[in-house]
Parts: sequence; C-alpha cells; structure tokens
Amino acid sequence: TASNKFMSFKFLKILLFFPCFCGAQSFFELDTKAKDFYDQGKFIEASNELKKIKYEDKYKVFKGEIDFLMGVCYFKNPNQRNLNKSNSIFKRIRYSKRYESASFYNQNILFYAKTLHRLGDFSLALENYIAYKELTNDTSINLYMNSCQFAIESKKSSEIKLVKSKLSSKENDFDLSLVTDEFLVLSSTKNDTKEKTDSDIFFYEFDDKSNRWISRDDLLYKKINSFSHIQNPAFNNDKSLLYFSQASIDKKTNTLGDFKLFCLRKDNEYWGKPILVPLPYEPNVNFKCPHLSVDEETLLFSSNMSGGFGGYDIWMIKRISHDKWTEPINLGNEINTSEDELYPFISESNKKLFFSSNGHLGIGAFDIFHTNIDDNLNTRGVVNLGYPFNSPNDDLSFVSIDGKKGYLSSNRKGSSNFDIYFFNNEE
Repeated sequence: TASNKFMSFKFLKILLFFPCFCGAQSFFELDTKAKDFYDQGKFIEASNELKKIKYEDKYKVFKGEIDFLMGVCYFKNPNQRNLNKSNSIFKRIRYSKRYESASFYNQNILFYAKTLHRLGDFSLALENYIAYKELTNDTSINLYMNSCQFAIESKKSSEIKLVKSKLSSKENDFDLSLVTDEFLVLSSTKNDTKEKTDSDIFFYEFDDKSNRWISRDDLLYKKINSFSHIQNPAFNNDKSLLYFSQASIDKKTNTLGDFKLFCLRKDNEYWGKPILVPLPYEPNVNFKCPHLSVDEETLLFSSNMSGGFGGYDIWMIKRISHDKWTEPINLGNEINTSEDELYPFISESNKKLFFSSNGHLGIGAFDIFHTNIDDNLNTRGVVNLGYPFNSPNDDLSFVSIDGKKGYLSSNRKGSSNFDIYFFNNEE
C-alpha cells in the first residue's frame, strides 16, 4: 500500500559516517553481503547477514555501527516484533555513554524517536525528537514533533472503540469497498500460499439470522481471481459494475508491471470481459483505488501521473457516455500533498470525502482524513479523524455509508498484518 523508500548504504555512509571518522575506516566502506542486501531493500536478509558477521574478529571494531544498522533494518520492516527489536537496539545505543561521540549517535536518536512513535509512546518519542533537534538544528523534525503532540491530544478526547473484524485473516486484508451496509468487498493475500503478495477479491454479505458475514463469491465474475495482483474492488449499488486495479507480471523478469484500471459489466446475470478504463497510461505510472459515486457519473482514483502535486494524488473523471470519460481532473492541493493520497471514498449521506494520506498532519504513517464536498466535488477543509481511527502505523481504506458505522484496514499494534477493524459510533 505505502511505497518502499529507503536510504542506500552509500547515502548512509555519506550522511552519517564518512565525514566523521577523520580517516578511520567505516563499516559502510566495506564490501559486504549485508551492504548489497540493504541497497536492494532486502532488509531482513541484510539484518541476518549483519547478525552473522557481528562477532567475527575483523568486524568487532564496528560493533556499534553494525548494531545501529541492524536496528535500521528492523525498523524498515516494521511489524510489531521488528519494531520491538529496533526499539531495544536504539534504546541501548541512546543511553550508552560509549557511543555519545560516535558519528551515528544523532541518527540513532532520530530512529529511536521514530520507533517510539510507531510503537505509540508519543511522549517519549517527542522527548527524543526534541533532543535530536537540539543537537542538529534540523527543522524538518517539526512535522514529527507536531504529529506526536496531535496524537497525545487526540487520544485524550476519544471514546469510540475499534474492534477487529472476524473477516481478518493472518495475511493482508485491505482495499475495502462497502456496497451497502450488508455487502462488503475486499482484497486479501490469504489465498497466496507462497509469496503472500498476490491478492484476490472476496465478496461478503451480512446475514442477520446468524449475525455474521457469509461468502458471496458467487456474485463475482468467475475468472476474476485468475488475474494476477488484482486490487481495489469497487462496485456500483446494484452490483452490476465492478471497477478494479490490476498489474500484470512480466514472465521473463518475474517483475510486477504498472497498475491499470479495469471495468467489468454484468448483463442478464453474465459478466462481460474486462474493459480498460481510458486513462493516460505510460511506463512507471500507476492507477489505483477506484471509487464510483452512487450516481455512477464520477470515478475517483489515485495515481502518480504527471500534473499532480507529488506522489499519489486523488483524481476524478466524469462520465460522458457509456464507456467514455473526461480527461482526469486533480482534486486540488487542499487534499493532495507532495506525499501520497490514497483510497478515496464518498459518504453520500453526509457529503464527505474520506481518504488516507501520509502528507497531512497526523498521528503517524498513513492517517485517515475527511473533507466536506459539494455536488461538484469541490472540497472544503481537511480534518484528521484522530484516535482511534488513526494509529502510529498505516490506517487505510475507510468505508462507511453514514459516517457512524463502518470499516477500515490497519496494520496497527495487535494486527497480524493488515487487518479489518469495525466501528459503530451509534452505540
């Protein structure tokens, strides 16, 4: 869901170590397998390799650097267990007098603060962000400090509770789409027994008699899950139109291609073939998270296409005729930032547009926001939903017919991976 951004060994060496060793060799100048893994973004493999060489005689002099880098690797793969590991490493370095003059000490404080932030210890995280800023005069840290302060205040004022849904599996469950209060569609990797990355679409109906969700995959196009990497299902109200995003696999290189938007139409109980939604497709441009308005005249989506404000923006196209649409229209810089905005969802009853973003002030990572909209989708103000809808981790794919009860997907503390959470504000 969020892009994988990481600093290469070379960048870390230049930024943190090389200028400060005054001629002494740094671990970051050595040619190691760990370095290769790290630069490829393979953080688990890098941490395993670092663990292996840590006690070898020739690397003992670099123990502090290796420990710090192991912490960074764990932080870059942030499940609960790894965050606890990175927290332990960064904490040990933070309060060890022997490392106070080390070239990586300041960066360790920053990573310690970020780890505490992800773990939800906002007060201690804030304390360490302040310490880092005092040592470095880095004003970019203000955003993180404001985020912690917002989280502390938000947590004080909320009485709403989120409950993990029984629809959650041990794998990633995300891309929620609420057709009505009784019909929920989602993407999940639970059928991918090998790589745990290829997602399928699942359709559920709420059964009042048994008070549980039952599978209604019979309502789906039978071949839908034969497509690779299909995500972001979005139905119309009578379940005769399905929009989704899908990326093909390059069989020669086994790499994932760009995501494009498709439409499936049902006629007399029979599904037609997928139709490509007419959009300005080009290499390295992705189109994701479609959401169809109730009147079926507007299709919202997220894309990193050119002409936006940076990262993924939320765009819309308006229907001209059957399968003909206008050119994409950006929803503007009130909601779109230089970072990523994903998962647009319109709650028709109270005229709000909900979306996830990591570019607005929030509790941490991706937060859920809403903005008031008019009939032409002009936006007015952006509001963070606050705690408990948002956490220090990624909170995505908010869906609610009336804004009072609904669902979201999150990898917050207590989740297996991305799990589904239910809220009911009416109770």
